Amino acid sequence: MTSSTSSTSSTSSTSSTSSTSSSGGGTLGAIYPDRVDLPFAVAENVNVTMPPRPPLSELPALTPRTFGAFRWSRQLLAWTVLAEFAATTAWKTAIIHDDFDWKNPPGSIDHAAEKTTLFDYATDQRADALGEIVAQAGAAAPEFRHLLGVTESSHPSMCQLLYIADIVSTMVVMVVKKREDRPRPSQVYPALRPALPVPPHASFPSGHATQAFLMWHCASRAITAATTPSPAEKAHWSAVLETLADRIARNREIAGLHFPSDTVAGRHLADRLVALLVGLPSFDETLANATEEWDRPA
Repeated sequence: MTSSTSSTSSTSSTSSTSSTSSSGGGTLGAIYPDRVDLPFAVAENVNVTMPPRPPLSELPALTPRTFGAFRWSRQLLAWTVLAEFAATTAWKTAIIHDDFDWKNPPGSIDHAAEKTTLFDYATDQRADALGEIVAQAGAAAPEFRHLLGVTESSHPSMCQLLYIADIVSTMVVMVVKKREDRPRPSQVYPALRPALPVPPHASFPSGHATQAFLMWHCASRAITAATTPSPAEKAHWSAVLETLADRIARNREIAGLHFPSDTVAGRHLADRLVALLVGLPSFDETLANATEEWDRPA
């Protein structure tokens, strides 16, 4: 039995190695392994019907002028806009505002009403909303891309707008969260038992609300500036995008992760952030390009 097992193992191993080596296939076929005895870079033309040519390593270098804008990840390009945004001083005015002080907001927070709302959500709506809550646990951009029917290939600038909204709002929200340091609802009412792990940062304002409403602002501006859609179509798009933003924000309340006043603050913050983004050269360029994309014939 030992001998048979050893023989089988040896044969199997040899066969597998031979197969992979000779064909470059097997389970590793997608890796495109090179031949050790004749690397691709120095391969010569050995086809007898074709004129000879030198090894590939001796060919003159190509001279691309740039990496190419179309090759860039739009999500990574959004970081360059964030750098431009962060270098300004105007964005700090967005967080020095009474709306972003949960202890002393312009209008008093009705804590009893918020408690009632959160427990009603947990009891009556969480089970039905759980699928969406889980799907929206990460970034909001995929939800907006899906609603708009766009991809980085079809509408790269529209996707870049969404990414800009995502990372700009994240930076500003974290600054406010650290300053305000509001406890999460489940810290105040443990029986809420959130549907997801509690994020490792403070509650106020809601990051999902800020991101989602800023995405609504950005996408809606691009579509509204387009010439092809009718006024009714533009209004339709704005309405459905706003509804999605509101739904994402409210799902975080239903999940037991945010107070309703966190959502209100997040929406107010998004209103201020879009006003600060407009006029930023890199943002305006992206917005104009997104508008052109939306105007393309279907």
